[in-house]
Amino acid sequence: MPGPPISVAATHNPLAPAVADIDRDGKLDILVANAESGSTTTPFGSVSVFTGKGDGTVAAEVNYPGATLSSNAVAVADVNGDGWPDAITVNGQTNLATTTGTITVYLNLGAAAPGTFGAATSFTTGAAGSVHLCTADFDGDGKIDVATTSVVTNQVSVLFGSGAGAFDAPVLMAITSTGGVQSTIGCRDLNGDGHPDLVVTSPSSARVSVLLNQGDGSFASPVSYSNAVNGQTAGIAFGDADGDGKLDILSNGAAGAYLFFFKGNGDGTFATGVQSATGAGAVTNSALGVVASDFNGDGKLDAYLLRSSTTGGVYPMTGSGNGTFTAGTLVTTGTAPGLNAIAAADMDGNGYVDLVLTNKGSGTLTVIPNSL
Repeated sequence: MPGPPISVAATHNPLAPAVADIDRDGKLDILVANAESGSTTTPFGSVSVFTGKGDGTVAAEVNYPGATLSSNAVAVADVNGDGWPDAITVNGQTNLATTTGTITVYLNLGAAAPGTFGAATSFTTGAAGSVHLCTADFDGDGKIDVATTSVVTNQVSVLFGSGAGAFDAPVLMAITSTGGVQSTIGCRDLNGDGHPDLVVTSPSSARVSVLLNQGDGSFASPVSYSNAVNGQTAGIAFGDADGDGKLDILSNGAAGAYLFFFKGNGDGTFATGVQSATGAGAVTNSALGVVASDFNGDGKLDAYLLRSSTTGGVYPMTGSGNGTFTAGTLVTTGTAPGLNAIAAADMDGNGYVDLVLTNKGSGTLTVIPNSL
């Protein structure tokens, strides 16, 4: 059962969170990508830092501008090899269909000022409408690379890192009908060969697409898997939901109506998505919203997924251990247009995974403690 939500002001139009210990004090911090302006004439984005206090609460927002388009998501990785985690946002707007997206890198100042960032540097994604990203070492050279999605051109961009905080020109790959501003990308080794693969959701076409790494940072053509009710697929989470020792994919859909389970075969292939219903009515504005962990300590994978509605909230989804889930009562938090994105981490250091949520409608960042 989730505990009472703890909310703080997030005043820069928050869209998506990420969690990491950026100042290396042993306490987790929260970073948030912000859509500062959706304007076609003066667009810009930023990243905000909420320093964790180790008890589930955070310090007031510290904001870092620098992106020339709305920042839709943020990842944390050491992109220059100095041992300090840096921030990378992906920036793009669907109302600027001819304006190429970017990633923006904010380098951690490290020992001189732990957990603070210097001036931002941006690199093109090569595609308009860039909305989500993930980071990994795709080509095995020991340097962090970035992959992004575009919902305007239906493409994935891969940018290979130099190891010094810079990135090469993007390599573009077509994905059928990424569609929908909630198209997500995830990086994970799906076939056990030691190389990170890519998973992309396509909300408008109710599918996930898998791109297997060929071992050198190039990727095979995407293979798509639909879900059984043709419901939207938006967010991505990974875990072994049926206890067979193989990695599965979870995705939320229809704005909180369904949690989809794509059974993994261990070789990078997956079964058609099978739904567990929450009881909510299906609507079209799916949010980027699913996280997976053993939230109740019974040894089975559970999930939380977002509900996008007039009042946002999260559904606890208790795992049965066979790939099905039972929905709990909606935990409400935030106001219209509902929650935007969700992350999971142990924010209070009690050994249990908590929830972190952004809400653009109410201008808040919320931590929901796990009261297991």
